[in-house]
Amino acid sequence: TEEAGEVLAKAAWNQAWKAPACHALAELDCARGDYASALGHLETSLGANRRNPRALNLQAMVLRALGLTGASGFWLND
Repeated sequence: TEEAGEVLAKAAWNQAWKAPACHALAELDCARGDYASALGHLETSLGANRRNPRALNLQAMVLRALGLTGASGFWLND
């Protein structure tokens, strides 16, 4: 997963690949239990593509994992 993370980080520099690359990085972060990093990657991903339902769902899950349940409901209703 470390090598995949490096490749995805490089891909995120390209505007066309920023949203999917950062979403994939967030998934890797979640697999490691690093929800704070996942949230940062999801914010970047959603900044590039706000209408990605997979990223929105993952963001809600991450917010819940961080104990921010009120914020997760907001994102699901957005």
